[in-house]
Amino acid sequence: SFPTRRSSDLPVTIFGEWLNVRGPQCDESLQASREYNRLLYALEDELKPLKEEAEAKGNFFEYNTTHQDAVKEMNIAYMMEIITGWSMDNEFNKDSLLEFLTGWPEIMDQVYEFHHSIKAELEAK
Repeated sequence: SFPTRRSSDLPVTIFGEWLNVRGPQCDESLQASREYNRLLYALEDELKPLKEEAEAKGNFFEYNTTHQDAVKEMNIAYMMEIITGWSMDNEFNKDSLLEFLTGWPEIMDQVYEFHHSIKAELEAK
């Protein structure tokens, strides 16, 4: 069997604290990214009738709300896979991470940007 890529954690500094984020090329991050993309395509298929109905009515409120809620849940699930620790006083575990991400959803944008900037740097080498 082939060895797996190491799950190297990269620090992300937020509010003077840090989060450990899996490197974008490690197996766990790649698997989480593939699962996210699979779920996104499945969501588009699932919501296709609702989107068509919205287009016919010229009212996208229900479609947009449903889509945004589902993507938010997917984003949280993705972050739960790539964030592996933190420097905050609260004990790091899945429950506290979920509470943190739910209470501070804008953090996900910062982690995502950091994660993808590292990926771009690695791909440029």
